[in-house]
Amino acid sequence: MATTIKGVYRQRQPKASKFYQIIEKNFEEFIQVYPDRFESRYGYYTQHGHK
Repeated sequence: MATTIKGVYRQRQPKASKFYQIIEKNFEEFIQVYPDRFESRYGYYTQHGHK
């Protein structure tokens, strides 16, 4: 039988991070400017994984 160790695993809350909040706030603008600013350098943007 497995023993449970309390206090070892701390569930993450990615939506609480500043990084997540910045990306969420600015993602639509990023999608709009991508072709002009980044496509020549990084290639065509694919919406793989994009909701």
